[in-house]
Order: sequence, then structure tokens, then C-alpha cells
Amino acid sequence: MKKTTTMCLTVKPYWFSRKKIDHDMTLLWEPHVVAFARCNIWHIRGRDRDLLIDSGMGG
Repeated sequence: MKKTTTMCLTVKPYWFSRKKIDHDMTLLWEPHVVAFARCNIWHIRGRDRDLLIDSGMGG
């Protein structure tokens, strides 16, 4: 009979952090992702549409 092991993972209360650059631009990032693989996610507010650059890895 094969023995089953259980793995317990810590869950963070948030996945993304953000910094408002100005009224139309926000930088988001994933602080719990290793720096080498971390994404810089840019949200740019437009008149008719918004632009999201790099949707990240999690959340």
C-alpha cells in the first residue's frame, strides 16, 4: 500500500502590490514571486479604453 503525504502551503492575504505613478498610470507586481520571474504589470488608463501590459503569473 502506497503512503500518501500531505503538503501544507502558506496562503498570503494578497497576491499583487501596486504603486500609483500618476492619475493615469499604475504599476502592479507580484511580491511573492521570485524576483527573476516577477512581472511588472502596467495599467494605463485611457480616454476610451484602458491598456494592461503583462498580465502576470498569479492571482
